[in-house]
Amino acid sequence: MKRQPTSSIAGRLSASAFDSQAKVAKPRSAHVRRDVKKHSSAHEDAELMAAAMEAQKEIMENYLLDAESRGKAVARGKRPGLTGIQGVSVGYKYTAGSPTPEIAVKVYVQKKTRLRSDVSTAALIPKTCRNGVKTDVIQRPAYKLCAGGPLPEPLNPGQSVVHQNGLFGTMTCLVASGTKLMILSASHVIALSGMASPNDTVYFDVPGSGTYPIGFLVEGFTDLRLPVVQTMDAALAVTDPRAVNTLLPDGSQISEQLAALTPTTAVKKFGRHGFSVGSLVDVNAVENVPIGNGRFIQYGGQIGVLSAPGTTFAQPGDSGALVLTQTGNRPVGMLVARAGNSTLVTPMRTILDYFRVRLIV
Repeated sequence: MKRQPTSSIAGRLSASAFDSQAKVAKPRSAHVRRDVKKHSSAHEDAELMAAAMEAQKEIMENYLLDAESRGKAVARGKRPGLTGIQGVSVGYKYTAGSPTPEIAVKVYVQKKTRLRSDVSTAALIPKTCRNGVKTDVIQRPAYKLCAGGPLPEPLNPGQSVVHQNGLFGTMTCLVASGTKLMILSASHVIALSGMASPNDTVYFDVPGSGTYPIGFLVEGFTDLRLPVVQTMDAALAVTDPRAVNTLLPDGSQISEQLAALTPTTAVKKFGRHGFSVGSLVDVNAVENVPIGNGRFIQYGGQIGVLSAPGTTFAQPGDSGALVLTQTGNRPVGMLVARAGNSTLVTPMRTILDYFRVRLIV
């Protein structure tokens, strides 16, 4: 798909919005002092493992501490652990890349030195713990969380977004106020219907890849909990021009000119569940949308869209999708709810006027 150079977005905004010896514990009353050799029974295996876990505590107490233990150690006059140590575990000792029958305390470090003279006395990991269990020092990089990584592709209108604690929905389009570039979507998608807080994280859901932080919620989003007629259901999240794109999923461009809201206008949408078409059939609609436990949200000044025969215009996850004219890609509004073959849409003009923002296309 053709991608618009992200630098053009940044250019139109003028600026980016994101612009000594180690002390050991006192001997315990019970120890398993033995050479750790090949084991032949479940009982002996369990005994060796228990001994190794006891030895692990010794290493952790002196070399790897959590925040709470670190504070307690300092208060007791103990050294607060060593830098460069990633973790401590119990397992079989490895030699030349293969496991041996010997159970050891495994110490993972950022960098392993060959000569003990290269390491200060205080930083030496003992070869053998006090109860006879040996250590195995292994070089390994630090773990990293698997929640994401570099953004694999820019976020486009019509692709999936989600609040850090919410349900999946769809990005409507990009808007701006001054030099601040923002993602537009439904409040019940990226602002939890009003229960979210400004600066909450909004994520881009990349199919087959995971979720990636894409923006931070801006105050002023619709609070759907209020007992009033809601003229819109919208929220904004400030984003980085380098992470987003104005092109639709088919590579076409959104028109700067808004559509005239005339019944029978042929419309389309790109959402989390793909492309669909229909016809604008209602204007100035007032609808009660049930939300459970006898409660409902009353929307006013909305647009009604009817699915094309034999098709479904909206599916769960499409909330926030941009509805456009089939010819000319003129924005009609934002998809907010569905009822069978009917779809409720908030006019784009209502949203732009409320937030005092302009379309970025």
